Amino acid sequence: MVGSKNPVKVNAVIEAANLFWDNPKILAFDAPSRVSEMPISAQEARIGAKNRARAAFEMTEADIGIAHEGGVTSITGDWYLFATVVSTNGDNYYWGGEIKIKLPQIISAQIGDGSEELGSIMDRMLDQPNTKQKGGTIGYLSKGAVTREEAFKFNTIQALIPWI
Repeated sequence: MVGSKNPVKVNAVIEAANLFWDNPKILAFDAPSRVSEMPISAQEARIGAKNRARAAFEMTEADIGIAHEGGVTSITGDWYLFATVVSTNGDNYYWGGEIKIKLPQIISAQIGDGSEELGSIMDRMLDQPNTKQKGGTIGYLSKGAVTREEAFKFNTIQALIPWI
């Protein structure tokens, strides 16, 4: 069970799960993060991912609940993009991801207090709707070399390893 209906996150889980299991049944559910729209610390993002994963697990009879939470964090005055993934069986929680990428000034200058989600900032900057359900910020920064889905897939693999 995935704690989001965002197709980028759902597809990342499908692709990762298919590496380890034959025909895994993947369901998507809009689970609440109970954190800011754009977490501005690793701790806040971890709490949001954990809340989503736990809710996704509890909503069904799934073996594992999985959730992703992206955000930004400040390191020595610079803003970094990152994402975390957690998987749970209700008792145990396993984490993946948290690779950080420095955001250029043109993006970081718009973060402010974190009240606006990075996806909205990128939509406006790129004049494209819903970039977070496409290549995402990482896709823009890497000039398409890595998409948001690929990054989430790698993070999901890390969070699933304890279950294989």
